[in-house]
Amino acid sequence: IDHIAPVKDKNLISRLEECAVKALLSGDKSVWFAVPVVIEWETIIGFRYTPQGETFDDILTEDVLGALKSSLVEFEQLKQKRVLVIDSTTNEVRESWPVSRCLYGEIQLESEEYCITDGRWYKVDNTYSDTINRDYETTKISDIVFPDYTKNHNGEKDYNKELADSSNTLLLMDRENIPYGGGRSRIELCDVLSSDGKLIHVKRYGGSSVMSHLFNQGLISMDLIKSEPSFVEKANQSIAQKDPQGAFAISDNSTTEVVYGIVTSDNSDLPNIPFFSKVAFHHVKKRLKTMGVAVSIGAIHEANKID
Repeated sequence: IDHIAPVKDKNLISRLEECAVKALLSGDKSVWFAVPVVIEWETIIGFRYTPQGETFDDILTEDVLGALKSSLVEFEQLKQKRVLVIDSTTNEVRESWPVSRCLYGEIQLESEEYCITDGRWYKVDNTYSDTINRDYETTKISDIVFPDYTKNHNGEKDYNKELADSSNTLLLMDRENIPYGGGRSRIELCDVLSSDGKLIHVKRYGGSSVMSHLFNQGLISMDLIKSEPSFVEKANQSIAQKDPQGAFAISDNSTTEVVYGIVTSDNSDLPNIPFFSKVAFHHVKKRLKTMGVAVSIGAIHEANKID
């Protein structure tokens, strides 16, 4: 609250929108498009810009610009154009968003820092922005060897299985939700567990809400491991069903690192994520470090391989 404020001045918003258009047209990587909500990727076949048009695997700048009726000139075109989410069972439109809601990034205007997320502009204190960006850029890169994410994978479930099968030091725990906290409450320990105490959480890249969801998953499960012996007991019961020998059993002392594997279309070792996601990550990392837990990120690169 002290460092980030919504932009309400219409003239300023108009200037920021002009900057965003220029950045998109120039190929500036400081702005990009992403899925704005958490979705189950295996339940969709992709995205379209018209009901019967071409289906795309992701929301990419070049595809968005190519789908516009005319060359991008003003931001209003992004508000009028919609991204359609196509259901994998019915091949029909499940939901849609204005393209402008899918735009993320950071803009500098007259030495001030601004960011856009979920279709809204925010002014960010320069010193705070530097602190958050520097903290993210110095994040440890995971030593886990992540296979590429390809069109062969029918969502994160398929990918997590391949990752777990890639080494005898990894165990698949995806969707093995542990009942805890009463009622229908279920906690996912992690997607993949390593025998040396790493909890690996995998998510296909998306907007701020998607990334924040990923980061908090890692925090919640590790917090329970460190503070609730009864959760550890239930977790080990779940692990033992897949690992009777006990090689992957966990304890509050043996779990040493949270690894976030992010499926991304860029080629860097550290994925470019929205500013608000960096803020969420900053606070999650700080909390985990107070528990004595290391935090790392692994970029999972998308490839187009088809068997």
